[in-house]
Amino acid sequence: MSHDRGCRCGREQDEYRSCPKRRGIRSNCNKESLIAAWDLHKQEKAMNTAKIHSGPIQQTVVDGSLNGYQIAASATAIYPGQGTFFGLCYCGLKLAGEAGEFTDKVGKQLRDAGAQPGDSPKELPRVAREAMALELGDQLWYIANAAKELGYTLEQIATMNIQKLLDRQQRGMLSGSGDKR
Repeated sequence: MSHDRGCRCGREQDEYRSCPKRRGIRSNCNKESLIAAWDLHKQEKAMNTAKIHSGPIQQTVVDGSLNGYQIAASATAIYPGQGTFFGLCYCGLKLAGEAGEFTDKVGKQLRDAGAQPGDSPKELPRVAREAMALELGDQLWYIANAAKELGYTLEQIATMNIQKLLDRQQRGMLSGSGDKR
């Protein structure tokens, strides 16, 4: 019995999880979609194989690495459209909202606490710094899940970013604007 009347892959019910269509790849199980599904499966399997360590930080961040954080964040992920473009949209929109909450807290330090542009952020009241740090953590959670939606680990994202910056630095293009500088 096929698992989905709309899918023509012919997989049985117990093979449902490996169907490319179920994973959001619109196809009739052609070679490219099967390769994409297999790559996604390998990434998910790699993310799920990290071991939990004990310790003050590692209790919540699986192994202290970026990928460990991503695994821990993913374990708490409850949002609409996971595994679809809608899930990516949701993460992106919520990330923008969290960025707004962070900048709101920074702005309140300018307005209410008399912070000046030349002041050290470390001199802000501890409560204000912690509130900002928590907002940064919320942003990191959405970044981790958006990266997962795109099929990347946080370590891959970080590596890609550093490689891009090093390339710009070598070419003397750190300053300026535009993605392709």
